[in-house]
Amino acid sequence: MKKALLVAAILLAGSSVYAETNIDYQSQYDQCVDRITAPYNGAIAACARSVDALVSEDLNNTYENIYNFYVNDNNPYSPETARLLKASQVAYLDYRSKMCQFRNRIGAMPMDVICPMEMNIRRLRELQEYKLGQ
Repeated sequence: MKKALLVAAILLAGSSVYAETNIDYQSQYDQCVDRITAPYNGAIAACARSVDALVSEDLNNTYENIYNFYVNDNNPYSPETARLLKASQVAYLDYRSKMCQFRNRIGAMPMDVICPMEMNIRRLRELQEYKLGQ
């Protein structure tokens, strides 16, 4: 009975712990670029930087909320799950860095700022899939 109550409480709390922003960051970037009257790399990079700042904040908050939930000993998941999440995030950051270096070498656009933004958008969506009750 206690375990069932604990699971129910966690499932109810999950909606706030795993709040999804539903912000379409890619559209925000596209709209910013569309407003540029004479496109050049500096303006495109500025759009990517401004959107990536928002995405990064959302990504960090989402990651922290998930990590803090799993690190808690008082839930049916072990702290080992939090360690695995942390390891996956460290691996993601390394992958993002190397992939963006690669894309920057072969791309004509300012990939050094566009690539992290695009990858962070994808990572945010990925983490948002880990909501309780789904």
